[in-house]
Amino acid sequence: MKMETPNSVLALARADLACYAIAQYPSFELAAHHRVIVDKLEAVERGEIQRLMFFMPPRHGKSLLATQMFPAWYLGRPSRPVRDFCILRAKTSPTTLAAGWAI
Repeated sequence: MKMETPNSVLALARADLACYAIAQYPSFELAAHHRVIVDKLEAVERGEIQRLMFFMPPRHGKSLLATQMFPAWYLGRPSRPVRDFCILRAKTSPTTLAAGWAI
């Protein structure tokens, strides 16, 4: 098995949101429904989708991908200026803190 160099991993992470998520969160396992989420988020990045909502049960990775990994990956993409993207943050509520959510 070929060992990946840090530069090749970085290039993959810049090009693909799923690779970025795995590089940032090594215990993340990409399931079929994650691939659908990643494909839709990458379509948002390309400008093909203007509005996107996910409706899935809790604990399916939608928050990790859509609110943690995607904004960071998007801001690091060379194809979009930072001014094109606005990140909104929810108020820190007891529910958010109790759930251990990282916002």
